[in-house]
Amino acid sequence: MFVAMVVTGGQTADMTFAISIHVFSPRRGFRSLLVICLALIAFLGASHLDNFVSLIGALCGVPLAFIFPAAAHYILIKERLMMGR
Repeated sequence: MFVAMVVTGGQTADMTFAISIHVFSPRRGFRSLLVICLALIAFLGASHLDNFVSLIGALCGVPLAFIFPAAAHYILIKERLMMGR
């Protein structure tokens, strides 16, 4: 989540390391709001967790089943294909 905070937090405050209450207040507010929103989504979506897990499994399973084996096969036989031309 740190990377997401750096990307989204960069728009709320300057990314300097100056110690100032004016610089860190918008960051704290944004982070607090983000945590509250994520907690609310988790609380309300707890009954639909099985659907979410199924969706993520389906989206991540397709590359594992179809794309990665084909890419590995191509990498392994690439030299043989180039020599045959």
